[in-house]
Amino acid sequence: GGGGGGGGGGGGGDAGGGSGSQEGGEQGTLLCVAPSVCGGVRLGGEGAADATRAWVPCELTSIHTLLRRVTQGSHRGLAALFRQHVFIGVVDAAYVLLQHQTKLYVVHLGAVSQEHLYQQALLRWGNLARIALSTPAPIAELCVLALRDPRAGWKPADGDPAKIGAAVAKLLEEKAAMLEEYLSIVIRDGALVALPQLIEGYAPPLNALPLFTLRLASHVDWSAEEPCFDSLARLLASFYRLHRVC
Repeated sequence: GGGGGGGGGGGGGDAGGGSGSQEGGEQGTLLCVAPSVCGGVRLGGEGAADATRAWVPCELTSIHTLLRRVTQGSHRGLAALFRQHVFIGVVDAAYVLLQHQTKLYVVHLGAVSQEHLYQQALLRWGNLARIALSTPAPIAELCVLALRDPRAGWKPADGDPAKIGAAVAKLLEEKAAMLEEYLSIVIRDGALVALPQLIEGYAPPLNALPLFTLRLASHVDWSAEEPCFDSLARLLASFYRLHRVC
């Protein structure tokens, strides 16, 4: 498979668009990762037992529907680009240069990595190893920190940050069993203790952990299974995405 968003013509193109961009009348996401790349064992995590436990095929209809949607929106040209490219070099902190056949492509690493990570979350659903935090991170305190971030959009009229943090902690405690089973997001006694290993050897930027924790409550549709799983995977991808090359 492959994804939409990007182009190439003459000597160059741009593969930095997000989901839903177009090329030649076709529309889709940036990448489509074949299930075969997942392998037969879990990624290395916090212990040997976690790393070697056998892969458990996901039989959830909602996950199969989301993966089918990715495949249906894939783009053959970009699939070929990402399968067979040659890495040329770094353009700047956000872009890299790839060559495919006779064309050069300037690729936005953030956009591409986010789509790839979204697909990895779906493909590895229920089979993710864990990254153990060195110290448990209290959810309520993380939310108070997040509300200081302008991106949270908090206003005094929204209420006391401490009360908001307590409400988020209560909600996530209620969802803890599901978050751990499907995504290896582990919550104990109101604190985050582990995150999922979406890609082997890569950990997310933990300075974004407070906002991610707040958004587990505010940006996830908890009303129905499929939109819930989709928004969880997208939130993880946004959290884990690569923002800079160096």
